[in-house]
Amino acid sequence: HFRQDAASQLTSNYRNFAAALRRRPHTLELLAAELLHPTDVTRALDDVREGYGKGLHAYFTRSDEYGGDKATALQLVLYAAVVYLAQRSRTAPRYFGLRLDQPEGWGEIERAIAVVVDGVMGPGK
Repeated sequence: HFRQDAASQLTSNYRNFAAALRRRPHTLELLAAELLHPTDVTRALDDVREGYGKGLHAYFTRSDEYGGDKATALQLVLYAAVVYLAQRSRTAPRYFGLRLDQPEGWGEIERAIAVVVDGVMGPGK
């Protein structure tokens, strides 16, 4: 039975999440709209997302590797970073010398995700 270590799993999860968001322009529009013009619908979606996020954290949490505040803090920051960068890729794709509208720019972001995860959780195996 193959089982990824926590660092590898987190890196993979957030790389996949970033790719999924970039393929969903309507999702990005909705995420941006909830910040600029919250409505009853966006507030309801926020409630759903909060419950979903807690469920995912419980699903991915392993007491031997994810225990403690580090993994929770890391996921909080990575989620925010990936959403922001995916949104930015549509309207202001230049970021720290990267082109977020190009695969090469996202390759750099993916490498940065791995560096951050490894720095917090320890290198993946």
